[in-house]
Amino acid sequence: MSIFSPVVAKKWEIPNFVADTIIVTIPGDSLYEFQSVKFVQDNRHDVGKYLGIGTKNKWHYIPVDQYYLLKEPLADLGNWYFRENVDQFNDYQLIVDNLTYWVNRNTLRKRGGKLNGYSRLVDSTGTTVKDWQWDLRFDGRRKEAREEQLGALIQSWLDVQNQALKDPDFDQHILPFDYRRSLIFWSDYISLQDGYIIDLRLSLDYPVDELESYQRGIRGLYFRRSAVLESIGLRSKDVQWYFRKGDVFLIRCGITGRFGFNSINSDEYDFVDWWNIFMLNISGVASIEYRPRYYRGIFTGIGMFHSFNILPEIIDRYEPGLLITAGVILP
Repeated sequence: MSIFSPVVAKKWEIPNFVADTIIVTIPGDSLYEFQSVKFVQDNRHDVGKYLGIGTKNKWHYIPVDQYYLLKEPLADLGNWYFRENVDQFNDYQLIVDNLTYWVNRNTLRKRGGKLNGYSRLVDSTGTTVKDWQWDLRFDGRRKEAREEQLGALIQSWLDVQNQALKDPDFDQHILPFDYRRSLIFWSDYISLQDGYIIDLRLSLDYPVDELESYQRGIRGLYFRRSAVLESIGLRSKDVQWYFRKGDVFLIRCGITGRFGFNSINSDEYDFVDWWNIFMLNISGVASIEYRPRYYRGIFTGIGMFHSFNILPEIIDRYEPGLLITAGVILP
């Protein structure tokens, strides 16, 4: 009754539970002083102190919103933090278009907070002369509160952005489209000695065309077929490392741990132990892909596949294979 009261004219009215606003602090922000210079412009969808919104279970069952705010507006905080570099940019502005916090739960490593973002330096005519794509990962303890992770990630972004402003290195790599998540779908086809594997992947990723290296945790749908059995992977923990090789190619190295089930061909075996219905393996890939910077469309790749099979016991412990990748990037 305390949750759903009061009852007015036989109509249930559910109260609007709003959790306390969470203030995100960063080391040293207690020394903040307002700066008259307007070098940083906050161009995010939600400007000011806002960083993000999360949920919390009140009384263990009722989900409520939690708003995460900085102590000072982001633009003012940036003007103070970058104050030593502002003098060299009298006719320029730093535009912050995006800073998005999210949690990667698919990685083989411990899950943790990520901060993706996009900022750019514009001249007096509004032309972008340098831009940055940010892909920052929280490396602290797993059980730290979200506001602590956010504070550490904002601190990291301020540090790397401040360092980048010391030597902006005006290059020709400027993002030609809006900074937003792209849908990436691809399939790895692995040719084995006695069959094949199809590993389907789907992800929503922020652009990372300017980064020379980055990593992702991406779950997939795994299917294997041979004369002995068919297998399907239902759960996986994964990490994929990407390294740019020039402006055209990407090198991908990945490790994936999988759990699933097997359907064993009864014509091949009269009897197998019950635990062989489970699939448990760890696999690795190394490939080179055709994925130019700022590219949207079909991409391909080729490489090697290696698998260490724990279960089932009726197949080889170690299996190599030839990997062929085909996928598409949609804006």
